[in-house]
Amino acid sequence: MLVVDITNANEEEKEKLRGAIRYFNGDKNNINIFIKIKQDLKSCGKIYLTEDILKIFQKIVGVQNIELRGD
Repeated sequence: MLVVDITNANEEEKEKLRGAIRYFNGDKNNINIFIKIKQDLKSCGKIYLTEDILKIFQKIVGVQNIELRGD
């Protein structure tokens, strides 16, 4: 699963993140995505994730706010 921590994100970053989640949702979805606010995790469905797409998410919210988990 991909966990995106938006606890400290501003509104512009949140809007870009929403757009990216919508854009990368499709037929080839291969990973669950969760949004983290403080200690709460909320499922946002699935997206198609590649190394390049991961870099886009890291650019939006910062590398330190992205976590890939094996479960």
